[in-house]
Amino acid sequence: MDQTTFVFMLSAWAGLAAAAISPGPNMFICIEKGISQGRRAAIQTAFGIGIAAILWVFFVVLGFGAATKYFPNIIPSMGILGGAYLIYLGIKSFIAILKRTKSSFTFTARNTMQFSAWGNASHGFLISISNPKVALFWLSLTSIVGFKLQALPILILFALGCCLVTFTIYSTYGILFSTPKIRDAYTQYAKTGNFIFGLVFCSLGLGFLIYAIQLL
Repeated sequence: MDQTTFVFMLSAWAGLAAAAISPGPNMFICIEKGISQGRRAAIQTAFGIGIAAILWVFFVVLGFGAATKYFPNIIPSMGILGGAYLIYLGIKSFIAILKRTKSSFTFTARNTMQFSAWGNASHGFLISISNPKVALFWLSLTSIVGFKLQALPILILFALGCCLVTFTIYSTYGILFSTPKIRDAYTQYAKTGNFIFGLVFCSLGLGFLIYAIQLL
């Protein structure tokens, strides 16, 4: 690995970290999982986001940029699907307010494991892989990634690094919001919490849809 490639990888990882730290759907889903289901669910969700990062790297190398030239509606379509999924999660939060009483929000081992590891990971994966702004971030790296990371070992190292960066940041968010004090507060104000998460997810979903329509 030459110095230029190493510097590029560090720069790309730093850019990815900066994007991950900023508020967005990935951050909010991990926080929601941490508060409502606990640390394990948040970590599983962050793992799904990390897997999506690996897939994005290989999408870029396999010609994602070229594909968008021939099929310009790929990114808007992703935005529409991602927006619809976020709105679906928001509606589920609103429905939970109507279906549950305050006492039913008490956290038990059964409630913590309400979703399987696969289910939590797939939530994180779907939200990340369908985010149009994430797609544009990777699209901006298309020409450089394809040129700099031609050797398979270096490509694998870069992809694993991207996975580690995203997993570390989003799992940290989830762990911070899965502490007993925060979860106890959420239990006490569960309906308000569900309303806030429902509002956030629906707002993000609508933002995805508007952004996707503007790209059409």
